[in-house]
Amino acid sequence: MDGHDGSGLDRRETLSIALLVLACLAVVGTLVTSYVRTQLLDREDFADRAVAAIQRDEVRSVVARELTINVVERGAEDAITYRPLIEQAVSVVLDTPPALRLLRLGVREAHGLLFVRDQGNVVLDVADAATVIRPALRSVAPQVADEIPSDLSPEILRLREGETGTQLLRLAGNVRTLSFVLPVVALLLLAGGILAAHDRRQAATRAGIAVGVAGVAVVALTYLGGSLAADAARGGTVVPLAEARDATGALWDVMFGDLRRWGLGLAAAGLIVAGAGASLLRPVEAAGDRLEEAVAAVLHPRSPELRALRGVAAILIGALLLVRPELAARIIALAGGAFLAFVGAGEVLDLVQEPRRRRQGGAPAPDGRRGRSWVPVAAGVAAFVGLVTVVGVALTGDDAPANPPRAAALPGDVTTCNGSEVNCDRRLNEVVFPGTHNAFSAAEDPGWSLTNQRFGIGRQLEDGIRLLLIDVHPAVRAANGRVRTDFDAAGSSANRVRQQLDPAQLAAVERLGGRIGLGDTTGGTEGLYLCHSVCELGSTPAVDVLRDLRVFLERERGETVVLFVEPYVDAVAMQRLFAQAGLLDLVVTLDRSAPLPTLRELVADDRRLVVFTERGATPDIPWYMDGFAFVQDTPLGAKQPRDLSCAPYRGQPDSPILMLNHWIDDFPPPRGRNRAILSRKFLVDRALRCGRERRLPASFIAVDHYDLGDVIGAARELNAMPVESRTAVPDDATEVAALEGADDDDQATPALRPEAGGTLPTAGG
Repeated sequence: MDGHDGSGLDRRETLSIALLVLACLAVVGTLVTSYVRTQLLDREDFADRAVAAIQRDEVRSVVARELTINVVERGAEDAITYRPLIEQAVSVVLDTPPALRLLRLGVREAHGLLFVRDQGNVVLDVADAATVIRPALRSVAPQVADEIPSDLSPEILRLREGETGTQLLRLAGNVRTLSFVLPVVALLLLAGGILAAHDRRQAATRAGIAVGVAGVAVVALTYLGGSLAADAARGGTVVPLAEARDATGALWDVMFGDLRRWGLGLAAAGLIVAGAGASLLRPVEAAGDRLEEAVAAVLHPRSPELRALRGVAAILIGALLLVRPELAARIIALAGGAFLAFVGAGEVLDLVQEPRRRRQGGAPAPDGRRGRSWVPVAAGVAAFVGLVTVVGVALTGDDAPANPPRAAALPGDVTTCNGSEVNCDRRLNEVVFPGTHNAFSAAEDPGWSLTNQRFGIGRQLEDGIRLLLIDVHPAVRAANGRVRTDFDAAGSSANRVRQQLDPAQLAAVERLGGRIGLGDTTGGTEGLYLCHSVCELGSTPAVDVLRDLRVFLERERGETVVLFVEPYVDAVAMQRLFAQAGLLDLVVTLDRSAPLPTLRELVADDRRLVVFTERGATPDIPWYMDGFAFVQDTPLGAKQPRDLSCAPYRGQPDSPILMLNHWIDDFPPPRGRNRAILSRKFLVDRALRCGRERRLPASFIAVDHYDLGDVIGAARELNAMPVESRTAVPDDATEVAALEGADDDDQATPALRPEAGGTLPTAGG
C-alpha cells in the first residue's frame, strides 16, 4: 500500500502539512510568550512601559481626570467648580520628572504584587499634589485653595493581597514555562514536517511559509487585541467612552507595539526564506504565473476540501468586514502583503538564478514537475485568516447599544408615569418634577468651569431629573476647538456680561476662559451651544444634548420631561435645532385656555416633551410656548437659606404651574451653601409652605448641585401625597408633622442611580 488517502495527497504529505500547521501555531505561542516574559514580566521593562504610557496624551488626560475627582472628593467641597483648572494642574504634575520617577517606583512595587507571591498591598499615589494644586487655585479661588488638605496624595492605583484580579494576573507567570517549552516544540514540529515529506526541499519551503504566516498572525493578533481592549473599555460620568477607548488603545500600543514589530520581522524573514526556496525548486516559474495560479486556485479550487475552505473563509471574512471593517482591512492587507512578499522574494531570486540556469540549459525542477506547493500554503493562510476572523467576530460582537429602544407603549400598556402609577392620571401641574438649574453646566463634562451641577444631563435623566433649565447661545468653534460666544448673533454685548460681574468674579472668569469679548469669531464654525452667560467658561453642542434626550425618551416610554429654555436665538433657530435633533415628533402643544393634560394622555399620544421659553415664543411655532404664560415662580437671588421666599416673581397669578427656584444664587455656584438646602425635609417643607401660600401645588423644583441632596426623593414623597394636601393649611401641629413626613435620616439619603435590576428613582411613588 502507498498510503494514499484519495484526496490528492498521500499520508506522508498529509502528516507533513499537519505538522507544519501545528508548528505555525507553536511559533505564534513562542513569540507571544517570549515577549510577555522578557518585556512584561520583567519588572524594569514593565515600569519603563508604564512611564511611557503616562506620557501619551490620551492616557495622561484620563488619569488626570480620575485623580482630579479624587482631589475634589477628599479636598474642598467647592473645588469641583474649578475642576478644569485642577485637572490641568494634575496633568502637569504627571508629566514632571519627579512624578514620573514616583510613578515608576510605584509601578515596580505593583508589578511585584502582581507577579511575585507573598507580597503585601500596594498603593500608588501622587505625593504632595497639594503643593501644585494650591497655587493654581489660589489665583481664582483663594478660599477653596486654602481648604485643600496639605497632605493630599491622590491614589492612582490600590491593589490588595488576595483580590481576585491580582490572583488572575499572577497566572500570567505561567507563561515563563511556556516561553521555554514552546520554542522546542516549534522546532521539533518544523523538523518533523520536513522529514515526513517525500520532497524535503519542498517541505522546507513550506516550513518557511509556516514561520512567515506565524509572524503575520502575531501582527493580526496585536491589532485584534487592541480592538478588543478598546471595546472592553468602559466610559462613565468621569471619563467619556470615546476618551476611555482612546486611552486604552494608546496603552495597548505602548505595551504591545513591540510585539507587532517582532511579528513583522519574523514574517519578513520566514516568507523571504520561503520565497528563496520556491525559486530554487521552481526556477522556470515567473511571479506572474504564480499569481495567475493563485487566482485560479481561489476562483476554481480543484478539491472539495479547498472549495469548502474557500466558502467558510469568504463567509467569515465577510462577517468581519461588516462588524469590524477597519480590523478586517488590516488582516486582509497583512495576508495579501505576506503573499506578495513571498512571490516577490521568489521572483528576485529567480532573476539571481537566471545566469546559472542558462549555463545549465534551463534544467527543470529536481522532481521534473512544475510543483504546486503554493496550494496547501494558500489554504493554510486562508485557514488562519478565517480562524482570526472567527475569534474577532465571536469576541467583539456587534456595536448594538446595551439598552436598545423599547417598542412604543400603547395607552393600555402604560402602568407608570414618571415612576408612579398615581402620576398617570394627574395633570401636568399636579405632578412634581425634580429639576436642575443650568443643567448643562456640569463639572464631570470636559471643559466646564464654575459649574452648577456635578453630573451631565445624561446622568441627570438616568438619576430621575425631569425638569431641565437650559440656556441656548450662538457661538463659533475655531479650528483649534475653542468656542467663542457670538455676541453679535445673540443680540447682546460682552460689556453687558462684564457689567453683571463684580471685579473679583470677572477676574476669575477671565483667568479660566480668556478675556470676554476678545478672540476671533470669524472663519470658525457657527452653531448653537448650551452655555451659561459666556461660552468661554464651558459649552456643549446643543444638538448633542437634545439627541441624547431623544434617545432617553424613546427608551423610557412612560417618562415626561420638561425643558425650560433661556434662549439667545430666535424661535426659527430653535425650530431648526429641535428638527435636527429629531425631537419634533415628541414635543407637545398645550392649550392655555384648557385644563392641562394628564401624563397618561401625553404618554398615549407619545408627546412627552414639554418646551417652555423665557422669551421669543411665537404662534407660528405653537410647541415653543411662552413659559411664564404657563408658569409662575419664586424670587431669585437667595444668598442664605432664610432668603428662599415663596413670594410671586414672574408669571401671571392664573399661570397654572408653580416653579420653585431653589438654589443659593452666588458666583461661582457654592456647593457648600447649597448642601444646606437640599435635604429631603427642607425641600418638602418649602414645597408645602409655598403651596399653601400660593394656593397652588409646587410642580417644578429646580436646584443647583442636585447630587448633594435629595430633590428626587423629595419629589417622590410629594407625589405620594394627595394633591389637595400640598396646598391645604394644617389645623394643628400634628397635621404639620404628618405632612412633613418621616425622620431626617431617611430623608437625607440621596436617590441617585438605581441599583441593577431596579427601577429608576424618578419623580413618583
